[in-house]
Amino acid sequence: FSGSQPADRCGAPLHYPNTQLEDLYLQHSDFSSGVQVAYKCRPGYTQTAGRRVVRCERGRWTELQMTCEKKSCGSAGDIPNGRFKYEGVLYGERAHAVCNRGYELIGDTFRECQSDATWSGQVPTCDGIPKQHCCCFFVSVSIQYHLIKDHNISVSIYFLTYGDTVSLACVEGHHLNGSAAVIKCDESGRWNPYFPKCLCKYKPSLFNTSNISNIFFLKKRLFNLYLFKCDDRPRCLSFLAGIKCPVIHIRNGRVRPQQVRFQTSVTISCDQGFRLIGAAKLSCLRSGSWTEAFPTCVPEGGPTCPVPVVDNAKRISGEASVYQPTHSVTFACLEGYVLSGSAQVTCGQDGQWQPELPGCKPPAANKCGATPRVPNTHPKIDLLHPAEFEPNARVVYKCDEGYIRAGGSSIIRCVNGKWTPVTLTCERKSCGNAGEIQNGRYVYEGVQFGDIVTAICDDGFEMVGRNFRTCLSSGWDGREPVCEAVQCPEPPEVANAEASGSMDGLYVYSSAISYRCRTGVLVGEGQIYCRKNGTWSAPPPQCKDIVCPNPNVKMASRVRGFKSKYVYNDVVTFVCSPKMRMQGARTVTCGPNGKWEPDLPKCLCKYPWRQSTLHPE
Repeated sequence: FSGSQPADRCGAPLHYPNTQLEDLYLQHSDFSSGVQVAYKCRPGYTQTAGRRVVRCERGRWTELQMTCEKKSCGSAGDIPNGRFKYEGVLYGERAHAVCNRGYELIGDTFRECQSDATWSGQVPTCDGIPKQHCCCFFVSVSIQYHLIKDHNISVSIYFLTYGDTVSLACVEGHHLNGSAAVIKCDESGRWNPYFPKCLCKYKPSLFNTSNISNIFFLKKRLFNLYLFKCDDRPRCLSFLAGIKCPVIHIRNGRVRPQQVRFQTSVTISCDQGFRLIGAAKLSCLRSGSWTEAFPTCVPEGGPTCPVPVVDNAKRISGEASVYQPTHSVTFACLEGYVLSGSAQVTCGQDGQWQPELPGCKPPAANKCGATPRVPNTHPKIDLLHPAEFEPNARVVYKCDEGYIRAGGSSIIRCVNGKWTPVTLTCERKSCGNAGEIQNGRYVYEGVQFGDIVTAICDDGFEMVGRNFRTCLSSGWDGREPVCEAVQCPEPPEVANAEASGSMDGLYVYSSAISYRCRTGVLVGEGQIYCRKNGTWSAPPPQCKDIVCPNPNVKMASRVRGFKSKYVYNDVVTFVCSPKMRMQGARTVTCGPNGKWEPDLPKCLCKYPWRQSTLHPE
């Protein structure tokens, strides 16, 4: 047994998620009983709760109570003529820069939240030079177009930039639903309006023909080499190649599909008899990394250990309804009792606790056992403290992390085998105000240690990143969250209408667009606005030539609305001739369908009974 670990000594401390040992202890693998070692959070993480110290007790390390969470970087900044789209605001997450329509991004395309809670790089700019785009000129062998005016086209492709227009006409033997058409290359690299159709005047006879599908554009000015592909609809598709995420291997599980590129996802399931721990769906990010940590498949059922019960002791960590293999429990003796054995036990694969459960026994005469537990405090004991304390031994208490001294004595003594009372009282620290949120506010649960404040965005804004902060011993964790304006999709163009308002390509909450017809009558809402849920208040209106028939009502005259032509929204009011009564509404309006609303009235005789005397039975 010369090479084995002594029973009362500990080996290297355990590893815990998001933490690491202080550098002082990294080179050691043998520790005496009673020695304490300290942990710290890994770079990019901050302490959120618990003590950071563990202690070697009779050959076992106590369980670490400290937890660490990712740091928050808050807002990545403001981009004139652009904005950031956030994956999140925590360590390792990115904010992607996006320019408004008509502007080009100069600088980094994204900023990443770093370990020191700052964003990488600098805020990029959006230059006012319009971006150039390629449009793909689609040509089918059986249905062709040719260009009018000064443009020349080579076989099947033509290079155009954003804003350029082309006039088209069909080749001989086809007709274009009328006359020539003008199409425009828009900012998305598509033709607008959609390609016209050339209809065959007669069925052609063609042999050995094929459609052109792939087109290469060489580098020209701001362009690199891209491959565009025309599908069944004539538009350009840019293929982003090279962004792959690492292959996932799950023991006792399956991953579908096996290889994934940017903006696609995989689904993970476990084999029969196993259950999934972690996320069942992961997505591949632009950075080539996965959105979540890899899950695991663990056996269902299996052996369990009995509930661990130790007389004169209580469980201070590891409480569970079912104890499965690898599950650990830590005990502490009640005041006045001395621990015999290991304070921490682990459920083994055979369903037995390893090592055996400890015991708690009374101390020797005039000696004191475990120190008393007092809320919000803990004893400050030397690294090598005894299981039993000699008469007149003195122990100093201190406040737990996040608490400050409010009064009383911090010292107790062992007198006649009993500890003197602990009079030290500690109260929670206060973090004060959590700060201000632009376009939002905080809802406070409290401002003391352990309390949480929840961030709420104003109407028309949505939260980016974590929506709460916790009061720690060092103050509020993280940074102020970001409330980003809700955006509505770009509304479609209205034929024969002029639009005014938020026409810069960014339609945020409460933005309004007004329409005015160049020709015809406006049918629908003349102004629509972006609502707080990201939808428009109404569909776009239409410009129509709506004419209602001349409103003739027998035995009636018009007192309002004298016109030779009646269009949408025109109003006419009638009055019946003397001795006649009106049936229906006296005022009607020309409706959107070219009909009077409500129906035209009728003028009837006031005294229909007199008419019956002309026709006696």
